[in-house]
Amino acid sequence: MLILALDPGYANLGIAVVELDEDNKGLNTIVKIHHSETIRVGCASRPLKFAEKLWHRLEGLGESFDFDAVAFETPTFIMRQIRTTALLWHTMGIVTSWATHHGLPVRSQAPITLKRTACFLLQRKYDKGNLPDKKEVGHALKELGVVSRSTDHENDAILAAFSCYGYK
Repeated sequence: MLILALDPGYANLGIAVVELDEDNKGLNTIVKIHHSETIRVGCASRPLKFAEKLWHRLEGLGESFDFDAVAFETPTFIMRQIRTTALLWHTMGIVTSWATHHGLPVRSQAPITLKRTACFLLQRKYDKGNLPDKKEVGHALKELGVVSRSTDHENDAILAAFSCYGYK
């Protein structure tokens, strides 16, 4: 299963192309990371330019890879930063529209669920008062045999792919 995975961002968007396959325990696990990048897509004063740039990037990835599905971390609501929150949701709206246009299923997970997934991979008890930080997410990916990527955004996108489609 080839997943287009994203970590939402308006200024920095994490993208990964993640291949999952069933292991001997019945879990879909990461087989290979075909591609990852962090792109700067947005400018709050020019949202239409942003939409065009992101759509073209997704089209380019779609031409290079035969995706089976899309996964992303559900954007958060940032109190007192309504504009930023709206732009994050706008980003994922573009991604969801692109996926629907291409007939791809879309799954997303809340940030807290991704933290739980990281705890599971680290074989650590989930504790809301002691959530895994960005560095620990990189360590969690190592448990899947994935070398930590160049940015936290890419790591979060990879974790989203596993969290959305890795469990059966």
